[in-house]
Amino acid sequence: MFGAKTEHGIIAFAILYGFFSGCFLSMAAPMITVFAKSVDEVGIRIGFACFIFSFALLTGNPISGALLRAPEYLWSHAIIFNA
Repeated sequence: MFGAKTEHGIIAFAILYGFFSGCFLSMAAPMITVFAKSVDEVGIRIGFACFIFSFALLTGNPISGALLRAPEYLWSHAIIFNA
């Protein structure tokens, strides 16, 4: 991790990451349903959004693993790619 060199830094990073990623994940469905013109469109819009998200979710981890470069494990490349 970029700035976390001590145990306290890692804990602070984990708390902040958990808070912001939880907000993003829990607000995805309500944000998508706002664009539906009627209740009948909600399922189609959420399904289409999940279809689009699936490409990033399926390819992100293997690409991040390839960016780590096994002997020295440089996390900075994977963090920048995922940001």
